[in-house]
Formats: sequence, structure tokens, C-alpha cells
Amino acid sequence: PQALSIADTVDQLSTWLAANPWRDRLPVALADTVVVEAGGRWWLEDPAGDRLRLARSVEPWMMLALSDGQPGLVVGEWEDGEVVPMAITPLQDPVPL
Repeated sequence: PQALSIADTVDQLSTWLAANPWRDRLPVALADTVVVEAGGRWWLEDPAGDRLRLARSVEPWMMLALSDGQPGLVVGEWEDGEVVPMAITPLQDPVPL
């Protein structure tokens, strides 16, 4: 799918689920998202402040290391109201070590 904001992603997911409510996983590509912690949970947040929960099974540390905490493109699956990320691509070049 095309990389979208979280609000547009939720609209797209709603459309797909309305067409086929028995689907249990759907693809997502989230633009300009960062990994944040709030309320004891990890989230993907976009510039508008909208959030989607990361799946509880996901350890966020690799995503934080790869993105250096900067916005990036996250590709994954939406399942049971949470995102299971498959890949993250930082939007800017990493800072050299």
C-alpha cells in the first residue's frame, strides 16, 4: 500500500474491513512515524499526533536504533488493532558514528 498518515491509514483499514470483515490482517505503510512510549505502551506516532499501538510482542529497541528516533516509513501488518512492523526506513541519513 501507499505510505499514508495514521488518520488516512485508519480510513483505509475501515474501507477494507467493511468490504471483508473476516480479514484478520491487513497491510499498512505509515509515513513519517516515530516510535514513542506513553502510558506503559509503545506507539507509532505521526506529525499530527495520531497514534497506532505497536503489538505487545514487538520490542521497540531495534526500531529506535534504526531510526535514531527520527521519523521514518514503517511497513507492516495491522492485526487485532495493533501494528506488527516488518520494516522501517529512516527518512534521513543516519548520523555517522
